[in-house]
Amino acid sequence: MFRNKMMLIVSSLVLVALTGVVRADETTDTRVASLEAQVAELRAEKNGKWLNERRAEEIKGLMHEVLADADTRASLLQDGAVAGHNGNHFFIGSADGAFLMQVFGQTQFRYNHMIDSTSSDETDSGFHLRRAKIGFKGHVQAGRKWDYTMILGLDSTPAVSQDIEVYDVIVGTELKAGLRVDVGITTLPFLREELTDSSHQLAVERSLFNEFFSLNRSEQIRFQYTPKDDLKIAVSISDGSNTGQTPNGGDAVDFAITTRVDWKVAGDWSQAADYTAWTGESKAVFVGGAFHYQAGDGGNGNPSDYFAWTLDASLEMNKFGLAAAIAGATIDPDSGADTDLFGVMVQASYLVKEDLEPFARLEWMDDDSLDETVALTLGANHYIKKHNAKFTLDVVMILDADTSGLATNPMGTTTGGSPIGWAGGVGEDSAVVRAQLQLLF
Repeated sequence: MFRNKMMLIVSSLVLVALTGVVRADETTDTRVASLEAQVAELRAEKNGKWLNERRAEEIKGLMHEVLADADTRASLLQDGAVAGHNGNHFFIGSADGAFLMQVFGQTQFRYNHMIDSTSSDETDSGFHLRRAKIGFKGHVQAGRKWDYTMILGLDSTPAVSQDIEVYDVIVGTELKAGLRVDVGITTLPFLREELTDSSHQLAVERSLFNEFFSLNRSEQIRFQYTPKDDLKIAVSISDGSNTGQTPNGGDAVDFAITTRVDWKVAGDWSQAADYTAWTGESKAVFVGGAFHYQAGDGGNGNPSDYFAWTLDASLEMNKFGLAAAIAGATIDPDSGADTDLFGVMVQASYLVKEDLEPFARLEWMDDDSLDETVALTLGANHYIKKHNAKFTLDVVMILDADTSGLATNPMGTTTGGSPIGWAGGVGEDSAVVRAQLQLLF
């Protein structure tokens, strides 16, 4: 009996011991499995970090190769080249500065609504791409520094198909300090308004006064002398007014000379580039004058000599701009009486806000006959980015004119033509409303 009890106790103890061993083994296996999982996680993190570092190094190497290839491709010349944007124009040039070319352009798109008192069709409206130009300017070092400008664009005369027009082609160099010479086709140095670029005008278009007396462009050789900082003198020998490009022997003028003097009373010459008094600009005062004489060539259809003169002045001060000009001319034919011409123009503007500039212009022209013209222009500029992007709205009203139309000058350009905004004849009580968007690049 006792023996049986002892056997039962020993069996129980053995069973308990075996159970503890099994449980101990299970705990050990669990701990081992957990440790193995942690080691695998650490290895994965280490491998991932190593892969990321390896990938970053590969990307850096690829970027260096791309940049090196770009630098190689940018070296257009053996010695390299530079290119970019200088704040005004895109440019490309040689690294040593011996060659430079800047690219620039201009577009003017406008809407005209005309009221023509001389026509049975009293109103007429339409869109007009007035200007679309592309230009190149810079210099070339060839013994001396030669400057050049070339401006091309669509023919400004409206047509179904428009041709490319040559506006300016100029090559020049500085002969010595203060004296330079330019040759080619460009604007004659006469009217201040004509010499001010079309992109920097106050109104949508230059004044009728300007078109009446304009000498426009001509093939010429021009000398410019600057004896001191506040004085400029220009002398041009040319083919005459409004000749543009003409073949040898086809000029209607035997000889023509134009001289202009500009005096900077106050300010900086850069302020004479427009008529707007920008906020923060210092006071600027400019006075100028010019004369022109040409001898007509009767053999080529121009039997008249022509003499013209002009005086002008402008003021820019504290957002207020004022400009005035007078001009006169005499047409002297081989036979018959002389014709005397005269005109006056005054315009003013005020920058009421940084981007808003109302303006007004009054002008009068007399062609020595019954035709006298008085015109008033009212409008405003909205500057999006100064002249680089601006919107202009104005109205030109003919207050007085002869029944046959506006005063005319055979040596000038048309005062009532499509560039101004009219499609046909214009007389008293005629008017045109013009809206224009300009973009420069």
